[in-house]
Order: sequence, then structure tokens, then C-alpha cells
Amino acid sequence: MPKHLTKTSPTRGTIRHSSTIGKDALETEEPLEIRLGSWNVFEDVGFPPDNASVLRVRSELLDQLLAHIQKRRLTAARAARVLGVDRSVLTDLRRGRLHKFRIEKLVRLLHRLGFMVNVRTSPIPGTAVKRKGKYRSAASAAIHDAARVLRDVGAISKATMREFDASCLVRPSNGSPQSDGMRPCKNRRP
Repeated sequence: MPKHLTKTSPTRGTIRHSSTIGKDALETEEPLEIRLGSWNVFEDVGFPPDNASVLRVRSELLDQLLAHIQKRRLTAARAARVLGVDRSVLTDLRRGRLHKFRIEKLVRLLHRLGFMVNVRTSPIPGTAVKRKGKYRSAASAAIHDAARVLRDVGAISKATMREFDASCLVRPSNGSPQSDGMRPCKNRRP
């Protein structure tokens, strides 16, 4: 471990800062908290979770919009004309001023560039609802949850996920819906 970083626990550390003032060096020790980030950077910096989710969607739409403008090599004047906005609006887009753009506006701008927006929802990593008795053990539940996150981001295939399902999940003994906690429908037509 480097001399300037001394870990005291997995999530805390001590870091030494040194700055030179003339010939003298000043050293101070301050506690440094090291935390693993979440799935949303806006939540990490202190926004409430519901606002952070909206800001994340806005930033992803804005990133896509700017990437398509850059890919088409549009000048500021041409991009403003294609998007049907003033150059000042384009400047706000390029400077990342998310507070000035609603999701609907960003979707319309992407449409004007010839792109449609598809929406996909998924559970927030680490907050999936776990059903009682579904997993072989608590360790199997953690492994399966991690595998599900990897599948959601495309790191593992569906076939690999089926292997995780087979090893982590408890299968009903006789295969009937009742053994899985489901009841037959009462109003079923013959």
C-alpha cells in the first residue's frame, strides 16, 4: 500500500496531504471515507432518490442527443436549425444544464434528429424483492441477485442465467402450481 494512503478499515482511510510552502512542507492527516457508488451518480451526491432517477434519465437522453449531433458533425448553427431551437438552447444543451430541459423536450429533440426513444424499466440493483423460500439459502439469494444484475447489464447470457436459476432456486417438488404457492383460477372456462 502506498505511504500516502493508510487504510484503517474497508470503508475508511487516512490520507496525508502535503503542500510545499517555500522550503517547508505542511502535512495534515484527515479521515477519508471511501464508499462504493450506487447505480445513480445523482443519488450518490445527495439528490433524493426520486429526483435522482429523473436526473439520470435526463442526462442519458442528453448524452444521446449530443452524441448524435457530434456523430453527424453538425455545426452549432446547423444543429440549431435541424432541432428547431435557438443557438442559446443548443449552448445550454452542450453545457449540460439539465434543469432547463424536461424529459419530453429531450425526446422531441431526439425525434427531430431521426431517433425514437425506447423505455426499459428494471429493478434497482440490490432492491429486488426476495420471496420467502424461493432460494436454497441466503448465499444463493445473494449470488442469484448478483447474477441478475450482471444479466441486466449484458455481462452474462440468458443461458448462463438459466444455470444460475437451476443452482440457486428451489424447484417445486411435484411441479404443480399449488406447490409453488399459486391457486387455480375459479372462473376458468372448460
